[in-house]
Amino acid sequence: MNIENIDLDKIDLATLKKLADSASEKFQKRKQNELKDMVARWLSEAASVGYSSSDVMAELRGGRSAGGAKRGRAPRADKGATAAPKYRGPNGELWSGRGQAPKWMKPLLATGKKKEDFLISKA
Repeated sequence: MNIENIDLDKIDLATLKKLADSASEKFQKRKQNELKDMVARWLSEAASVGYSSSDVMAELRGGRSAGGAKRGRAPRADKGATAAPKYRGPNGELWSGRGQAPKWMKPLLATGKKKEDFLISKA
């Protein structure tokens, strides 16, 4: 069928809307069927070389196994560890230097002091 031979300008608006909706619905159904067929072919091809559907799905999930655990780099050993204080405030407040500056430091910085003025000496 040659769609270029159809003169859409001669079709009234209501009919044109029905045609567009019908075509869109048909397109979505065919697209979904194509995807199902493609997945079936992939699974069949994977099975022919010894992979299960779980193996294929794990690979599609980005290397996660069927149980959901991610393969790859191990978690950091210091994850969740508290950092040693690096700065001490005028009233003994401590700050590691990580994250936002603490509330006690912000007004002092605004008055012209520097972060380095509050460094804890390593002596």
